[in-house]
Amino acid sequence: MRGLIFAGGLGTRIRGLDPNLPKPLIRVGPLPILAHVIGIYARNGIRDIVVLGGYKVDLIKTFLGAHSDCKLLSRGDAWLFGDTRFEGSPPCTVTLLDTGAETDTGGRLYLAKDMVQGERFCLTYGDSLVDFDLARSLSVLEKERAIGVLCSYQLPFSYGALSLEGDRVTGFAEKSVNIFVNAGFYVLEPQMLDHVARIDCSFERDVLPPLATRRLLAADRGVRFWHPMDTPADHAELTALYEKNYPNLPWLAK
Repeated sequence: MRGLIFAGGLGTRIRGLDPNLPKPLIRVGPLPILAHVIGIYARNGIRDIVVLGGYKVDLIKTFLGAHSDCKLLSRGDAWLFGDTRFEGSPPCTVTLLDTGAETDTGGRLYLAKDMVQGERFCLTYGDSLVDFDLARSLSVLEKERAIGVLCSYQLPFSYGALSLEGDRVTGFAEKSVNIFVNAGFYVLEPQMLDHVARIDCSFERDVLPPLATRRLLAADRGVRFWHPMDTPADHAELTALYEKNYPNLPWLAK
C-alpha cells in the first residue's frame, strides 16, 4: 500500500516561526514534522511514500535527498529517494512530486492519480501528528463497506454547551457533548479517485462533503492522539510533547 502526504501549502499562519522554510520542514525535536509523518507511515508497514510538494518544494527535495541512503534519481516531474532512513523508522522509499505552489489539495491528489490508480492507498497531511493504526482503519473500512475511512478524534470538552436560535437560549448540554474532528489520516479505496475529477478543487470542501452526504465515508474513532501544527503555539506544544515523551512519542504509539 502506498501512502501520500499533502506537503505543498503556503502555511501562512505559522510562517512567522521561520519564513525561510515550508511548514513540513519545521522541526519537532531534531527532525522536521514531515519526517515524523513519514515515520507514522513506516511504523504501520507503509514503506512506499509519495510527498505531494508545492510551496518551496526545492527545500523539501534537498532535505529528502540529504537523508537518502542512495543516489538521487529523477523521473519526469518526480524525484525518487530509496531506502530513506529516519530516526525510529524502518527503511522506506520516498517519492517527491511537485504539484505546484498554488494548487489546492484536491488538485494535488488529482495530479498524483497515476501513482495510486487501481489500489487502496493512504493519505494524510505533512503538518499534523496522529496515532494512526492502519489495521484498525482497514477493519472499519471493510466492516462499513465504505470507499474511504477517515480518522476522527474526540475533542476533550469540559464545559456546558448552549443551544441557540438567534439570541434565544433553547437548551443546555452539561459536559456531555461529543465533538469529533477529522484527524486527517485517510485509508481510501481506488474508486475515491473517480470523485477527484478536476485539478481546481479542494479535497476537504469539494470531494469529501458530497461523499458524506451519500454515506460513502466511515470514521475510525479509535484515535487517542491528534495534534495539528497550524500556529506557533501548536508548534510549541508539539515540541514540549517531544521533549517530555521521547523516545515514547504518542504519535508513534502502537
